[in-house]
Formats: sequence, structure tokens, C-alpha cells
Amino acid sequence: MDQFAHISVTDAWEMLNDDQQNAVLVDIRDPQTFQVAHPQEAYHLTNDTLVTFMDQVDFDQPSW
Repeated sequence: MDQFAHISVTDAWEMLNDDQQNAVLVDIRDPQTFQVAHPQEAYHLTNDTLVTFMDQVDFDQPSW
């Protein structure tokens, strides 16, 4: 992926709730902030979890 698409909160919400999208919400904040509060079912992406995340995500799926 060469570019990132900016999507609205509404579009993100719709993608997360559409079973055909297979969207994943990723939270990249520091562990302390993530522990205090984070979106439900957000994947906490850190240097330690990056390899696992890349193994789990289908990068061939269409992106916005």
C-alpha cells in the first residue's frame, strides 16, 4: 500500500460493522493509555505485536 486513505468516523463504524469488510480497528497508543481506555475489540498494535498482527491480517483484501 503506497498511500493511506482518510476515512470518516462514520465510514469506519460502517466498515467495522460490515461482516464482508473484515475491517480491523488498530490502536497504536502507548500501553498505559491503552490500558486506561480503548475502543472495544481494538487490536493493540505495538512493536511486540506487529508480527502477530501481520500474520493474522489478510493484506490481499481490498482497501479504501
